Amino acid sequence: MASLLGRPTKTLICSHKFTSFSLQNRRDFKSALKIKWVRPEPVPFNDPKMTGDLATLGTMEMTQIPSLWRDSTELQSADENIKRIHTLEFLRRPFLKEEFMHQYVNRVKSHQLDDNSPEVKIAKITVKIRNLQIHMAQFPRDIKSKVCLKEFIDRRHKLLEQLKHQDYKKYEWILDKLDLEHKVYKFGAEKRVERKESLRRLTALYIEKVKVVRLQEYKELLESQQEGFLKEKLEKLIWMKKTEAECGAEQTVTDEDIESVRKQLQELQVVKPKEIME
Repeated sequence: MASLLGRPTKTLICSHKFTSFSLQNRRDFKSALKIKWVRPEPVPFNDPKMTGDLATLGTMEMTQIPSLWRDSTELQSADENIKRIHTLEFLRRPFLKEEFMHQYVNRVKSHQLDDNSPEVKIAKITVKIRNLQIHMAQFPRDIKSKVCLKEFIDRRHKLLEQLKHQDYKKYEWILDKLDLEHKVYKFGAEKRVERKESLRRLTALYIEKVKVVRLQEYKELLESQQEGFLKEKLEKLIWMKKTEAECGAEQTVTDEDIESVRKQLQELQVVKPKEIME
């Protein structure tokens, strides 16, 4: 082809057939894997899976009187209707929260007057966190409660870190008592979820699974042919020993070799009926 200046120019010829063939094979390979990837839904920070709360706030007997008024002599001698009005069933939520606080603190306090130890602080914050998690499940757009919950989670994490460095046995004990799992998340450390990278991992897992299945199938095939192979080997060893004896050649096959193969064949024939019966 000549240019405007009269000089010949080179033309680039592409092999469209080869390119389309290779791309088509690649598409066929991907479709044959039958791997479907669905983008995982983001998990909010206040979810128990993220905060490490393995249990919920718990349940409370609503017919009981709060511990604050349990020793009141006036309430004990009062009418049954008045007693019922002062139970948790008819009181507001802060009284129920305070009762849970009292219950959690009793699990971890070291003595009767313990009210400021790290374990008690962690127990109180845990009650607040689990209470706010219930509230956020009902009102997810409550920004003020969301901010408070984030502050409580960070404060508990800080207290757990301090207790971990000061007394590791007590740290493990408090996690067990409050059904907690101490999770550490650094901002920006989480890896971005991408479709291409996820498909690569799923493909690698699929290939490993196929490899294991194929090796197992090949192993079963070889085991099924083992008896015929041993029979043929035994016959050939007997023929070789007989032929060498007739020709007066040096004996390369001994009776021990023949007996060894015969023993393997007998053991295999004994094992196979047992497998069939099972």
